[in-house]
Amino acid sequence: MQGSQALQLRDIHLPDSVSWWPPAPGYWLILILILLMIVSVWLFRRWYRQQKLKRVIQNELRRIEQDFQQSNDALRLSRELSVLLRRVSLACFPNSGCESLVGEHWLSFLDQQLPDSGEFVAGVGQVLVTAPYSRQIDIDAQGLLVLCQRWVGQAYKMRQSGSVT
Repeated sequence: MQGSQALQLRDIHLPDSVSWWPPAPGYWLILILILLMIVSVWLFRRWYRQQKLKRVIQNELRRIEQDFQQSNDALRLSRELSVLLRRVSLACFPNSGCESLVGEHWLSFLDQQLPDSGEFVAGVGQVLVTAPYSRQIDIDAQGLLVLCQRWVGQAYKMRQSGSVT
């Protein structure tokens, strides 16, 4: 070959370095899975905390009922149910002003939470106001327990839905 016809070759060059962006599809999948796990753990913890109150209330109601079945003390039953209803109302309706209600106003508040019910003001629930001042009372204990269980269930549902009266 003659010098004039020699090929002008360029020197060997390396390819460009691999860019970190955009990541490979596998990395996107891992990122999505991690985010889904974080969200699901957060939702589960939130649900579990909400259910904890319900479990505590149900256990307390069960304990009160078992104590009554063993002792058959209606006065103690009415006092314990009154305290439990007060605690549940404070937990489920914190801004309702129920902590200062007494007597007929307290019973009216309890009746407001049960649709179409007047069982606290004019029914078996009336004993919740009179029991603390009595030495011995004669009540429909099973009816009072059922009424309080209904009220607690309704109060918890209202707390869950966010509709507080």
